[in-house]
Amino acid sequence: MTDYYSRKYQKGKFSNKSDREAEDLVKRTVEDVWGCKLHKYADFDAVDFWAEAFDRTSAFIEVKSRSIGSTAYPTVFLNLRKWSKLLDMAVCTGVPAYFFIVYQDCIKYINVELVDARNHGIGGTRHRVKSENDIEPVIHVPIKEMETLEKCLAA
Repeated sequence: MTDYYSRKYQKGKFSNKSDREAEDLVKRTVEDVWGCKLHKYADFDAVDFWAEAFDRTSAFIEVKSRSIGSTAYPTVFLNLRKWSKLLDMAVCTGVPAYFFIVYQDCIKYINVELVDARNHGIGGTRHRVKSENDIEPVIHVPIKEMETLEKCLAA
């Protein structure tokens, strides 16, 4: 994966090869481990995937990737606007919504209904990578509260 700060700024381009590789890895792994089919939302949607099992929507999924190991920091940022959208989808449909992080050493995830949004702050970078307004409200999600997707990353 490309280091976040090594990315080149491209106005209007919000994903790169590393982002797509992380999404593909989660898609393949979740489909295999959870026995469902993941469908990609449009590029600029607030959520990455919806899952299907038994001809029904079974989950909503947002994926982020980090070029570090899962023990490098005690928390990970979840954009408040993404958490809000995922929570809205879960509450309105009764279908669970998950936040996934692909680390170098594992894949972690959490049901967004378990995320404590009171642990919020401002996150992002002033180094222009993806957009001119990268800084925004975020929730600090404790890594220790996240589950590990049980499957080896090497595949």
